[in-house]
Amino acid sequence: MTIAQKNSRPAKTSFIGVLRRAAFVAPNSFYQVLYVQVLDASFVDRQTEITVVGRFGDLTVGQAYRFTGFWQTRARFGNQFHAVDYQKIEGDLHGQE
Repeated sequence: MTIAQKNSRPAKTSFIGVLRRAAFVAPNSFYQVLYVQVLDASFVDRQTEITVVGRFGDLTVGQAYRFTGFWQTRARFGNQFHAVDYQKIEGDLHGQE
């Protein structure tokens, strides 16, 4: 799922999803592993649940966020979306949740 750019960095993309739960939260840093249900993305079907990793502040289960980042594949964990930025989504999202 990773698309390399000319400088060999993974291509950034974004999607909107609802936080379902945190699978792991590092006690001494902001690193978290999240399960997120996709609401709007060009790379997977709606309602797909994906693993999102990164450094996050306070997140709320059931809240929609826009995650920006790139896909990475880990031998032990498989495909994961590595978020480098996120933004809380306000509003009803037209009944998509």
